[in-house]
Amino acid sequence: MIAACCPWCGAEYGVTDLRCWDCKLSLVDRPEPSLAEGADDDDVGFELEEWSAGERGRLSAGLRERGIAFRWEPGLTLVVGLADEDLVDALLDDMESDDRASQLRGVDDDFDDDDEEDDEDGEGDGGEVAHAAMGDLFVAADRLMQRPDDGRIAEQLVAATLIVQESRAPYGFEPVAWLQIRELATAALEAVESDAGDESVSREARTLRDALRPYV
Repeated sequence: MIAACCPWCGAEYGVTDLRCWDCKLSLVDRPEPSLAEGADDDDVGFELEEWSAGERGRLSAGLRERGIAFRWEPGLTLVVGLADEDLVDALLDDMESDDRASQLRGVDDDFDDDDEEDDEDGEGDGGEVAHAAMGDLFVAADRLMQRPDDGRIAEQLVAATLIVQESRAPYGFEPVAWLQIRELATAALEAVESDAGDESVSREARTLRDALRPYV
């Protein structure tokens, strides 16, 4: 039974799944339309494991805009009804052509447009503030996993988390990676504020530290 999906790439999951296998983000309620499981003889699968999470996210959005019912299955396989096979084929071809054109120009059109709008509003990337907060978050998480009952360290983690939650992704930072950092920081903060216990705080802090390590 499909019950939830990834908020970034659109991959759909069953009731026992908590996070996206690829993006590692918490799942959200499944959006509509969605192709019900059942009449397998009338379904067509497209294996898209080589597509990035961002590409699958744009694909899911394109399918919803066109009212095409679909579902994601393990192995990052997109499944649609037989009647929609030609439409989906054309959409996949268009997306692949657009991606190749973007690579030749050396830009990503989607993110480039967003960046221009942000610059006009004075709300560009998170800049030095976001970078500094990530460093503070890493130090606090590293210390907190060893001393989960230390209130002073917990306060440092909370302060850094609040900055990260309110900041845009630093320049050049993958949006999905920034979502992961924000979510893991929030999970650590909630463990601290809910008095979940030293073991839980230490576990969340370790997960956050490991996620931050490549960036600090």
